[in-house]
Amino acid sequence: MIGAGPQLVRTSTPTARATYFGGEVALDLMVWPTRRFGLWVEPSYEFTFHPSGVSHGIGITGGLLIGWWRQRAGPSRHREEDAG
Repeated sequence: MIGAGPQLVRTSTPTARATYFGGEVALDLMVWPTRRFGLWVEPSYEFTFHPSGVSHGIGITGGLLIGWWRQRAGPSRHREEDAG
């Protein structure tokens, strides 16, 4: 999956506080080597507009996916009752 959108960055230091606008682009990658466990990786690129220019950043996030689902039952069989 590909995602892109705006972001609002709030910085706070002992001497100053500021809010900046920017954007981010991310790519979601999921791999399921088995039916129960998978891996997830999200590389991203962000940019933030400051009064002194634009700052850029690259990041990566990842994790373990654990899947579970119910086994589907076979076709249901209805028992017909004699009308007598």
